[in-house]
Amino acid sequence: MKPPFDMAWIAHCHQLAPRCYRSDVINLIGFVPDTQSPTPDTVSDELSRKLWSSAHPSEPFDLDLTAVAAAAPVDGAGSGFAKSRLTYDIRGAAQRQRGFFYNVSLPHYRDSQFLQASLRRYKQFLRLQQLCPQEFLVPCYDIDLMWHSHQLTPLAYERDCLRLLNRVLSHDDNVGDRSDGSRLSKAYARTAELWLQHFGQSYARSGCMYRGESPAGRLSKFNLSCLHSGCQRRYQLSLTRMELTAPPTIDRYKVVLLAPKLPPCKPGKRRRLVAMTQAQGTVVESPVTVFDYLVNGDGDQPLLLELIDKRKSSTGLCGCGGTMLGNCKVAVSDSIKQLPPTEPVYKLVCDASFSYEAPNYGISNFAAELTFSSNVPCIFDCNLRLVPGDWVVAIMPTDVPSLWGPVPLGQVPQGQEHRCIVASHSLVTESSQLVFTVRVIHSQQLGQSVVQVFNGDSMVTVAYMIGVDQLPTPSQITTAKRGPPSLNPGVRQRAFIIKDAAGDWGLLLGNWTGRRRGVPATPMTPPIRGSPGYLDLILHNLSPDTSGNTSHRMRLPNSDSSDQHVFDLGGIYVDLSRGSACIDAQCRSAPQLVAAAFCAATLEAMCQPLPPAAATATGQLADSVDCQNSQVANAAQNLGEKIRVIGSPKLQSLVTHPTTTVTRGRATVRRVDPYSVAFCQATGVLYLDWMPLRWHWHCGHWWQRARQGSGSSAAAATVSAAKLTPSV
Repeated sequence: MKPPFDMAWIAHCHQLAPRCYRSDVINLIGFVPDTQSPTPDTVSDELSRKLWSSAHPSEPFDLDLTAVAAAAPVDGAGSGFAKSRLTYDIRGAAQRQRGFFYNVSLPHYRDSQFLQASLRRYKQFLRLQQLCPQEFLVPCYDIDLMWHSHQLTPLAYERDCLRLLNRVLSHDDNVGDRSDGSRLSKAYARTAELWLQHFGQSYARSGCMYRGESPAGRLSKFNLSCLHSGCQRRYQLSLTRMELTAPPTIDRYKVVLLAPKLPPCKPGKRRRLVAMTQAQGTVVESPVTVFDYLVNGDGDQPLLLELIDKRKSSTGLCGCGGTMLGNCKVAVSDSIKQLPPTEPVYKLVCDASFSYEAPNYGISNFAAELTFSSNVPCIFDCNLRLVPGDWVVAIMPTDVPSLWGPVPLGQVPQGQEHRCIVASHSLVTESSQLVFTVRVIHSQQLGQSVVQVFNGDSMVTVAYMIGVDQLPTPSQITTAKRGPPSLNPGVRQRAFIIKDAAGDWGLLLGNWTGRRRGVPATPMTPPIRGSPGYLDLILHNLSPDTSGNTSHRMRLPNSDSSDQHVFDLGGIYVDLSRGSACIDAQCRSAPQLVAAAFCAATLEAMCQPLPPAAATATGQLADSVDCQNSQVANAAQNLGEKIRVIGSPKLQSLVTHPTTTVTRGRATVRRVDPYSVAFCQATGVLYLDWMPLRWHWHCGHWWQRARQGSGSSAAAATVSAAKLTPSV
């Protein structure tokens, strides 16, 4: 029988402890069932549902996970459940396997070629366990996935283990401490040593290393209404009621209501909606007038209410016109902004009043109460502009999760403080309303670049660099057109992974290509024009809401003949050069796409080959801090108390080098100039010496390419083994 999905998962977590599983099922049913992986040929879903309904008519076959999560009992007494007869803590095992599932959730773990190699490595792992029975061996995640799959058939697993090892191999997942000197860290190092000794191969494998804990629940969900509140909205307002408190002889006065004209009319132009001459205290019921009104427009111009004295006309003919005694603004826009942006306005009451001096009456008061209603507004795309913040050098602790979000970090060498550069930028509307705050962090010590997107005070999206520790190389996977994403270090390709509240959202890969020298013409051949190349970008969608493996390809600059830097992807259009963005009003992935745009700008700065002089530049980062900059105090206030600002970074010599490189004779090929691109400036292109340009991942170690001096060779620096520990 094919069990329900939730039961199959719980049973699998139980099977990962073979001895406890055998003892518990014999205690419950008297034997160990010979379970097999269900296939369409063994038993149909219809038969499984029928058998389940007959045995448990009051229990649904398909579990509503959202309803269960909402009604989950609190830990401890009062849950109403009977005491379990199982000796194994399945709940704890399921929580531990949550992290395992995340680490094997990238698309390459469903690639047939990758899985075939994983199966071969699992057989080698069993052979190594056979050769070293007393050792506690730690699997990489590809091996661990095969190990889990093997245990789905408990009887076959038991027979195989007894035949190969003379014992049932226990899958101990209680060891989770990955810190330096821990049992897991030492065991992994020992496993890698034995693997190399017996098989002559490196144990670490690209795409199989530790990715960190699951980001689910560690980021805030983005509410689309937050985007709508910054979008321009066109309402068709109906003035349904108007009550006046006006001069005693209102027949000699006139009350006029004016509304701003909408584009394409020039700003400041108004049109008359109502002109009333009724008696004092008059209440006019609906509909008085119907008009279009724009919220979050240019300046958010309010309605204008005027009181005009008609007794002495100073303008017009035949008594038309009059002298204005006073006016006041009707703050309709401010009132509408307090309401949900996508719902109709059923009743909106606005008050307006002012004092005026009328001939023969002295100083009097005028008041009006206006009531409006509207249908559902028409919401336009959200136009944003980049307001760049100041770059600062800061001491940013790595042991405060709230500062980083779900970003797996290495460890700073003992006795050193973590020093990095940080900047906090704003994306605001045309009316200067803040929609997103974007924080960019570059750390040479960790070899990491991070982009964080905030909506208000909540972090909703985070993106950071990953290498072939988490992604396979092209040779490891099927080379199909729509195969899983891979990382090619041979072309200096780099990658950012983008996460949201649900988990992995996308993967942005970039490498510089198309760079060529110019070739002069010959009598028989035309010349070949040189090209500085371009950034080739691929965005892979990893969201579970998207069916299939979807990817989008683009380039920066957008063409060889243009310096245009436009990031155009579905719901977002970003002009990286000008620092402007247009987001579709119905785009639910707005913060993720904003993060992708900042990552694209970062990749352009990091991937483009440096000029020869800049590539050999030397300098110490400690000497690159300006502690006297007056902008430091403001930046420190924006970053919060946990980040200690010590100064601002000085512009490095990399920025001052020419943007041309000699190719042939006097001819030159210009580099793509990222220094004038607003988004590249916002991602730190002016401070390249602080960015982890020289960090490249070789599976098993982080290697930092040394600054090239005369005849100097590459130097290596390893990140802590805690980050390298693959599995449990």
